[in-house]
Amino acid sequence: MACKFDVTVLCELVEARPCLWDKRSASYKNEVVRERSWEEIFTFLDDEYDAKTSSEKKETGEKIMNKWTNIRDAFIRSLKSKSGQAAKKKLHLS
Repeated sequence: MACKFDVTVLCELVEARPCLWDKRSASYKNEVVRERSWEEIFTFLDDEYDAKTSSEKKETGEKIMNKWTNIRDAFIRSLKSKSGQAAKKKLHLS
């Protein structure tokens, strides 16, 4: 599977499951709940997920989770670079 799904949908699916991103959530530390949530996302994004072998499911899951990690990390980097630019502008204005 070559990440042929909509990343916006992936973001919406993760957002709807606070156990995957909200460290304050009680279910964030519950590995079973987190795994079940990821399985729901994999099934939603890949129509053929349930028919795959366990190794194919693992590969699909890893690709989707890696894509999510890349999206999240890029977002964090963009926030840091914007705040860094704002700080540099303030220094030049002083």
